[in-house]
Amino acid sequence: MPPDSVDMIHTRNVDEEDAEEEEDVEVAEQEEEDVEEEEDAENEGDKVASQYATDGNSTTVPKFNGYQLIGDSIVSRLTQYCSPPLRAEYNQYLKSKQVGFVVHGQTSCQLARHLHQAKFDWSQSKAAVLIGTNDALKNVPVDDAKKGIKNVLCFLATSAKQVVVMTIPPIPRDSVPERMDKIKELNAYIAEEAADKDNVAVLDIFSKFMLIDESINVDLFEKTFKSGMIDLIHPNQKGVESIENALIEITSKL
Repeated sequence: MPPDSVDMIHTRNVDEEDAEEEEDVEVAEQEEEDVEEEEDAENEGDKVASQYATDGNSTTVPKFNGYQLIGDSIVSRLTQYCSPPLRAEYNQYLKSKQVGFVVHGQTSCQLARHLHQAKFDWSQSKAAVLIGTNDALKNVPVDDAKKGIKNVLCFLATSAKQVVVMTIPPIPRDSVPERMDKIKELNAYIAEEAADKDNVAVLDIFSKFMLIDESINVDLFEKTFKSGMIDLIHPNQKGVESIENALIEITSKL
């Protein structure tokens, strides 16, 4: 593939700066009152989505190989490879770090609200979305998570030219069988929802982070944040490269 066909740069720089940047996202949110936080976000949904939608031109970026990136802090790690490279900045209305449709800590239902209310013309756009990690971390009920995922995929399938939806990667931070079962169930649902949509392709990210014995490949995850707090949620440089390479391959073929 010619170098100029890829709309990004390769400055391999997933380092302590990235880990520090993530310290105030999913891990901290998980350790707080997750249910209360989710209810607050729901109650202020219109206000938050309205600000999200009118945040200057940020909703036109970041793009990766011509695809609008959408998701949470997992996706945020890819934005450094976009052209130009981007980093999420704190949005006081969202109460989280954000760059375009990438918002740290957002769940599938929050993303669905944002997409529906954002002032963005998708008619000539392609989208690459990864959402659901925070549904698992914040103990969002499976049915609610499925509803959010369905709304996101239905919106994008009817609005964008082409969509790539990535499966949810495993979370090695806590050895909780129920969480792994939930992620697998949501990934199966993602594939099911995408199956009847001609312009939606599924990229299996989950398997990229698993070993042949079906255990999680922890070597692809950040072990700690710069503060020393345990991470094991966000992919490290090797993990990001695995996602990046898979995304390049599928988007270049579609």
